[in-house]
Amino acid sequence: MFVVAQKACRLLGLPVTELTKAFLKPRIKVGRDFVTKAQTKEQVLSKLHCIDKAIATSSLAVISVAANGREPQRCDINIRKKYRQLETGVMGH
Repeated sequence: MFVVAQKACRLLGLPVTELTKAFLKPRIKVGRDFVTKAQTKEQVLSKLHCIDKAIATSSLAVISVAANGREPQRCDINIRKKYRQLETGVMGH
């Protein structure tokens, strides 16, 4: 599992220790203080799934804009439709 984290961090340009620490024991602000919160495996996997989906959507948007040769738009409906088709067809969701 650590090898996967290393590869992902190398692609994203992030330090492995900081990323794993941020997922496993995130610091949240309570009032004026920061508190370390423990996460369960399910919570970490849920966060990873959300980040994975956001990265995939952004990547697809960049590829679509580059392929069409036009300027990116903030809420491009066509890109969202293409992502949903890709997600249901390839990922099997």
